[in-house]
Amino acid sequence: MCSSPARPRAHPPGGGQDLNISVQDAYNLGWKLGQVLRHQAPDALLDSYKTERRPAVVHVLELRSRLYRTGRSPEGGIEKARDRGRLTHLLSVHYRDSALSTETRERLAGAAVRAGDRVPDLPCGTEDGPRRLLELMRGPHFTLLAVDRTPPRVPPAVATIRVPDGELAEALGAGPFLVRPDGHIGLATQDPAHLDRYLAKAGLTD
Repeated sequence: MCSSPARPRAHPPGGGQDLNISVQDAYNLGWKLGQVLRHQAPDALLDSYKTERRPAVVHVLELRSRLYRTGRSPEGGIEKARDRGRLTHLLSVHYRDSALSTETRERLAGAAVRAGDRVPDLPCGTEDGPRRLLELMRGPHFTLLAVDRTPPRVPPAVATIRVPDGELAEALGAGPFLVRPDGHIGLATQDPAHLDRYLAKAGLTD
C-alpha cells in the first residue's frame, strides 16, 4: 500500500498531476483503512483501492501524453491553455464501475450525477445561509444527502445534510445519496431498503 501499487512507475513529464493524484490516492485508501482498522469492514475492502485508483492513474498518464504532444505545437496557445486547465483539474474522475458504487435509479439523463461520481461542490442552503457542500461534509465520515425530503434514519456515525430546492438539488436529482468520506457517491437510490443494505455492507450500523 505504501508504495502505491495502483500507480504505474514510468510516465511522461507534464501536467503537474503528481500532487493531485497522490491526494486522491490518500483519500481513497485512508477511509478504507479506517473502516478495516475499526472492524467495520472486511480486509477485502482494501482490494478496491487498486481497482478504483488504477483506472484513474491510467487516465492521468494518457492525459500527460496528450498534453506533452500538444504542448510542443506552436499553434492554438490560448485554446491549449484553456483546455489544459479544464482537463487537469481531475474533478471528472469517477468510480461508477466500482463494486462500492450502487446506482438504483432509472432513466437518468446523460449528464446526471451518478453513484461513483464526485459529489458536486455547489452552495447548499443552511440556517446560516448558503455554504459549499464539501465544507459541510468535511470529516472522515459518510454523509447522507437528503434532497428536499425528510431524511431517512441513519446510524450516528453517518452525518446528514438536508438539501433544499436550489442549484445543488437540481444538479443531484432524486435521492437520497450516501457519500463516502472521499467525496464520491457510494449510493444513489430512492428506495430506503437499498440504503439499509448499503449501510450494513459498509459496517455502518447502530
